[in-house]
Amino acid sequence: MTQAEPIRPIKDLSDFRLFTSACECRYSNAYLLWDRAGAIWAEFSDAYPSIRMLKADPGQTIFRLEERFEFNLRLDRFSVHSYGISASDEFAAVVEKFASIATRQLQIESYSRIGMRPIFYRDYPDEATATEHLLALNLLRVPAQPSFGISGVPKNPRYIVHWEDKSKGCMIHVYVQRREFEPEALPFAWEGPPLKRLESTVLAVDVDYYTVASATVGQVNLREWITQAMHVIRRDASQFLEGK
Repeated sequence: MTQAEPIRPIKDLSDFRLFTSACECRYSNAYLLWDRAGAIWAEFSDAYPSIRMLKADPGQTIFRLEERFEFNLRLDRFSVHSYGISASDEFAAVVEKFASIATRQLQIESYSRIGMRPIFYRDYPDEATATEHLLALNLLRVPAQPSFGISGVPKNPRYIVHWEDKSKGCMIHVYVQRREFEPEALPFAWEGPPLKRLESTVLAVDVDYYTVASATVGQVNLREWITQAMHVIRRDASQFLEGK
């Protein structure tokens, strides 16, 4: 039996995979939602016929496009989430289409906040290795051990830093996470194989980049804003991932 090769140290953000992306636009309560939610989804389904409904409540509707995009429409915000979409232009085009329909139907005049939140993952065989690689970045100062009479490395270490000025803000969150998926109860008369509990360990880089100042809908080109936001995020997040 051959021994697994050690995972090489982190160099920059290219060592991570883009797991999910989310763009959220907030605005004052759009009470027209109660009258026009159906019209919004009907118009959007003309462009994307394969969308399907996940939830429909008076204050919130959620639809999914294949297993790649999820759309959440609420009284005071809408958001688009993507899974495994590495091309920001594809994501930006979908957001732009959904936003153009929602803002017109709901007569939204301005955004109070626009946010872009990508989450990047790097997979590890166990928490100890992931923790070792996070600590090697020297983002956290860990005193000589033992601490508090306890030996070993910290459990689930996390690093968070937050900036904000008059126009924009950003929070970067780097952490070790043990991901667990517990299948729900099998449907009645299920004839497939049993569903097993899934577990994995990742080192995550979670970036929330957002506007602070309000802007009219006409002032914002969401496609360009998303593309520029992702450029800034990828460029500057790498600075935190260079081990010293």
